[in-house]
Amino acid sequence: MNANNEEEVKEKTGYIIEFLKYAEKWNKENKIFKYKQQKNGQFVMPIRNIYIKIGEERIYPYNSLFQTEDEIMKEAMRKN
Repeated sequence: MNANNEEEVKEKTGYIIEFLKYAEKWNKENKIFKYKQQKNGQFVMPIRNIYIKIGEERIYPYNSLFQTEDEIMKEAMRKN
């Protein structure tokens, strides 16, 4: 996804979070990935290479398992 400013980075990060929520819900219904150490509110979908491009910089807000929604947003805004 491309972004031109901080507000768009925040908006696009929200899209990533909504996708992760959908994927987590689907996974809970279909039980494909099971992580015993997952805590409430953490995303564990093994999805890589989702980034937001602003100028020539790439921001990877969701860059590891066990991130929460707040951690993903903070990572996106820290890089911007």
